[in-house]
Amino acid sequence: MQLFTVLLSFLLTSFCLGFTSLSKPATRSTTLFVEPDRFYRAVDCAENGRCSLEEMDTLATELEEFVGVAFEEDSDVDIQEKEIMDRQDVAEILRLQIELKLRYVIFIIWACE
Repeated sequence: MQLFTVLLSFLLTSFCLGFTSLSKPATRSTTLFVEPDRFYRAVDCAENGRCSLEEMDTLATELEEFVGVAFEEDSDVDIQEKEIMDRQDVAEILRLQIELKLRYVIFIIWACE
């Protein structure tokens, strides 16, 4: 049990230190445009979860910081709001994928004990 506690502590510390370097800067810049390829990559990562933690975090941050609409500029307000909601949903799913991966690592460590 002590080994599990030590490993869990190490993992959580490593995770926190790792994401400190990935954390958002104090002054957040707003992205004016998200390239369609980046958006589709974010959707792909959200659907299959086969991206690295760093890539998922970067994509989620880009989607969260984006202001406005990119695809539905000439559409009515409801469709523009739907695009914004969809983008936020993808970012949230990416954050959940990160959490799932970390929980899996913790479970494997626990199971191997």
